[in-house]
Amino acid sequence: MTLLLPILAQSSGWQGVADGNGLAISITGMLIVFVALTAITLFIAALPKVLAAIEPWFPESAGHHHGAAPSAPASAPASAADDGAVIAAIGFAVHSRSQGGKP
Repeated sequence: MTLLLPILAQSSGWQGVADGNGLAISITGMLIVFVALTAITLFIAALPKVLAAIEPWFPESAGHHHGAAPSAPASAPASAADDGAVIAAIGFAVHSRSQGGKP
């Protein structure tokens, strides 16, 4: 608690900012943020060029890393009407459940 008393004894308001070098500290902080944001912007802008330059060493694989989506069985081809019916059934079930009924 004894460390807090000298801080409370300092000037307040703009005089306290001037006494504590607040203007220099705030300008330094803004410059640090500006330089960091500029570096991020330059990195994002240069990323396509860097990726194109390293593509010969690390080529894109033929398949996707996440695997292929499971396909429908050959005996039951899916159509847009079936998708619409499934979506309508799901919507009805959610609505019924929210109203307190059973689907």
